[in-house]
Amino acid sequence: MIDKEKRKEGIFSRSDFTFEEGRNLYICPAAQVLTTTGHITADNSIRYSALIPVCRVCPLKQQCCPTSDNRRLLRDVYEKERDIACALATTAA
Repeated sequence: MIDKEKRKEGIFSRSDFTFEEGRNLYICPAAQVLTTTGHITADNSIRYSALIPVCRVCPLKQQCCPTSDNRRLLRDVYEKERDIACALATTAA
């Protein structure tokens, strides 16, 4: 599986954020939360976003969301299964 989430211009990638499945949220590199409404988009994704006032004063903003007010991430509804497939792809079998 190809991971297209890696960013090359020095901006944090989605992999720099930690997903907490039990709380259904992401934690950013600055230890702030990105929450969701739980709405599933037409392309089977769930949008997570940080609060604008939090991002506005964050010391890591230029590495995270330099051209927008806040950071937003998309998570596929089948992300858990995708993670399993990616882990299997790195095994010898």
